[in-house]
Amino acid sequence: MYGKRHHARPEEFKVYRREAEFIGFHLGQESYRPTGDSLSAIRKFPMPPTPTITDIRSWFDFINQFGPFLVAAPIMEPFRDLLKKKKTDKHVFWDTYLQEKFKSVQDTICKLSGNGLAYYDRSSPTVTLIDWSREGIGFVILQQYCSCITTDMPFCCKNGWRIAL
Repeated sequence: MYGKRHHARPEEFKVYRREAEFIGFHLGQESYRPTGDSLSAIRKFPMPPTPTITDIRSWFDFINQFGPFLVAAPIMEPFRDLLKKKKTDKHVFWDTYLQEKFKSVQDTICKLSGNGLAYYDRSSPTVTLIDWSREGIGFVILQQYCSCITTDMPFCCKNGWRIAL
């Protein structure tokens, strides 16, 4: 032990809690979700009006830390394409289309993760929703958290099904 010694204070320890905040997530027994600060950081990400490759990479890496499954989602395709440029080419073409996509990604990520993500439970009913386009294929795994019995699953009720990881 070199340098200054740090003493732990009892108020810093929270033992036997059913919920806790950890590295930007609110962790619970059945689900986890980003904290309000994390969602705010996504909404307010400082993308300059004329971004560079470094700016795009920062955005992409931020989303990757937030949810690694999101960077593979079709909504991130325009940003993946920008990152395919040569490392020597520092400038990117950024127009209103990309600005709108950027805002759409921010809104989508906040909406999808704001309600929380469920831990995958092998015993719960599970549905995979698939979508595809020319750019790629994407999917979402949903698990049932309601007691509805209907042929409209997973659209039986508003909060009955949640994204599972």
